[in-house]
Amino acid sequence: MKDWKIGSSKSCHAIHQFRILIYCLSPKKLFKLKPDLLVTNKTKGKPPALILDTKWKCLKSDEEDRKNGVSQADMYQMYAYAKRFDCNNTILLYPETADVIEKTYCLLEDENKKIRIKTINLNMDLMKMRDDFKQNIFKIIDVNEENTIFHG
Repeated sequence: MKDWKIGSSKSCHAIHQFRILIYCLSPKKLFKLKPDLLVTNKTKGKPPALILDTKWKCLKSDEEDRKNGVSQADMYQMYAYAKRFDCNNTILLYPETADVIEKTYCLLEDENKKIRIKTINLNMDLMKMRDDFKQNIFKIIDVNEENTIFHG
């Protein structure tokens, strides 16, 4: 498991944490929810600070599609993460596309739980520009990098 320390009160895990969504009467047949990135507080018992899931398809402009190409299944997935992990801050992260405006949605029954649609520029050599990419990720998840240690 890859861990990143974020400030003094949060840590970030490259998954391996999950919650059971549905189970069959046979305990061997389980459906797990496994987000790509989970930012937790160091204080045990608190809900995650953030859940991020990456997508590799390109979004569409508002003119092309009012949902910007975000699928119903992706929104259901983030809804399940928000509810099952009791997380107020979830992000769907897509590659940056021209003419796409980032958006924030709220769950109807709990306006504190937000699903944000964010984009990241992948038009770079990630091996050579690792620090730039890392700074972009920190901006997306609203983390101050000054007190952050990045491992990975």
